[in-house]
Amino acid sequence: MAGMKQPEQVQLTLTVPPGVCEGQLMTFQAPNGETMQIAVPSGVPPGGTVTVTVPAAAPSPAPAQQEPAPSVGGGDGQAINSSAPSGPVPAPTAPPPEQVQLTLTVPPGVCEGQLMTF
Repeated sequence: MAGMKQPEQVQLTLTVPPGVCEGQLMTFQAPNGETMQIAVPSGVPPGGTVTVTVPAAAPSPAPAQQEPAPSVGGGDGQAINSSAPSGPVPAPTAPPPEQVQLTLTVPPGVCEGQLMTF
């Protein structure tokens, strides 16, 4: 519209929190105090950065805090490491040496290829 002043815009560089993967929503606070969300772009891993353009107002943004992904314990104090698969996969066909079959649920926030400890 003619005569209406456009609000000033600023660019923010946001760091993708641990456990937030490409395509997932991440929440942040714009300088004007508004809470906003963006989908993490393809190819940006946790710890990577994303630049967004938002309305200006306050001096500095307060990024949203993400809860860390829950840890899963083995119960005996020993850690077991595994990489998260891409999508659902069948349970392994060869059971561990103790002949125990394990069914694991990938915790929310764990990305494909990310190391899990349980």
